[in-house]
Amino acid sequence: MKRALEVAAAGGHNVIMHGTPGSGKTLLARALPSILPPMTGFDEIVLDESVPKSSGSWDEGDIISKIVGPAAGGNFALSFMPETTYYWRVRVDAAGPVRSAWSEVRSFTTGALPEQQPPVIIQQAPAPVIQAPAMPEIVVEAPEIVIPEQSAPAPAVPTGAIYAIIIIGVALVIALIVLILRTRRPV
Repeated sequence: MKRALEVAAAGGHNVIMHGTPGSGKTLLARALPSILPPMTGFDEIVLDESVPKSSGSWDEGDIISKIVGPAAGGNFALSFMPETTYYWRVRVDAAGPVRSAWSEVRSFTTGALPEQQPPVIIQQAPAPVIQAPAMPEIVVEAPEIVIPEQSAPAPAVPTGAIYAIIIIGVALVIALIVLILRTRRPV
């Protein structure tokens, strides 16, 4: 199979791969581009409708575009006339003696130019003028604020009472810890 692919690549022949699953058809098909000569471009000929599609000669008539060889791989632009039928054909040009055959003659027709619409002119509207009546003078009388006199501060808690509360709290926490430790089950 490998030898057949080499011969097909060298001679520009077609290949049909047939075999059981797992026999390497996909592997060889993916490797095929690595043994092909590099593509340098394509040859293209575009003719206008003065040469009919049935004409056997592509060397006569009004040739719109004739791109041959490595220059064909670059960027190019063509100008087409509206409402005109064009015929074209193309072939792959590889580096070396391998060239594909010319494609079938194809045609396309360009459409009519769209009618020109008059430009739209947008005029700026004048800035709006806002007139408001004069603000009336408003006077608000604030009521008199009376701050009441402060009463005597609350009596402070005696220091002895604070100590008694702390001691009772500590005794309750110790009693709770002892209760937890005594009721614990052995593991």
